[in-house]
Amino acid sequence: AINVALLLPPAALERVRTINAKLYAQRPDGFLFDETHLPHVTLLQQFVSQKNLPDLLLHMENIVADQEPVTLHALGVSEGGTALLLTLARTPSLQHWHERLMCITADFSSPAGTASAFHGDEAPARERDVRWVQEYRHAAAFDQFSPHITLGFGDVGEFPVAFSVTTNRLAICHLGRFCTCRIVL
Repeated sequence: AINVALLLPPAALERVRTINAKLYAQRPDGFLFDETHLPHVTLLQQFVSQKNLPDLLLHMENIVADQEPVTLHALGVSEGGTALLLTLARTPSLQHWHERLMCITADFSSPAGTASAFHGDEAPARERDVRWVQEYRHAAAFDQFSPHITLGFGDVGEFPVAFSVTTNRLAICHLGRFCTCRIVL
């Protein structure tokens, strides 16, 4: 189970880690951003056969080498199901990154996967996590793409969140419980 994601530059990273720590203090059954729980902007999620992963990594490296950096515009906090999200503007540049990656990774996508495909050093992935990755291409991509950073669970209260940052840090991450980016592959 992988997530192709944009990673945040240091200033934005500090802002979302502060919000996440506040949320985790309220709900320690959630997740805490640390070295193995990376704040990110998901561009795609899918299951990939382990034998195809090296080819996918090489293919993506060659394709995205010439991609321009993208500016992320954080708009505010919203609720997304059970989690709080830092909503981002769906700019043409961000949409282009997403759609390009969805297209170039399609041949590497495995139609099914199980909780065992997720990073396994903590509680296992939930059935909801497995379904989300299985359905991402049809339920959350292209016209349904909704760029955001998942912050955690709880009530953030009054917290200034609007900002803009530019990043070109693209990573392929192994997904963990709550579809968090656990480690960079």
